[in-house]
Amino acid sequence: GTLQLDYYVSSIQSIQEEKADMLSDYINIVNRVRGIMGDVLFVYKRQRTSDRRQLAEVRKLEIESIIAQLNAGIISQAEAREENIRLTGELEPVV
Repeated sequence: GTLQLDYYVSSIQSIQEEKADMLSDYINIVNRVRGIMGDVLFVYKRQRTSDRRQLAEVRKLEIESIIAQLNAGIISQAEAREENIRLTGELEPVV
């Protein structure tokens, strides 16, 4: 779930930081050889998982609500299917 995603993203960020340091060093060496003074810092854009996690949690709650309404007889199977398609974009049945 979300813990695995956070671990995966942190692993990628760790690798990116190492590569960014190497690229920064390489570019600075090349610039000095060419007579260009100054420092270059290579930085990867950070990946934000919290927004995606919150969206996934909201969608999960909405789908659970649809299932509860279906099980309680408040909505029909067809209505539950339509809501599922609206929320997920998938044609899979809710239950």
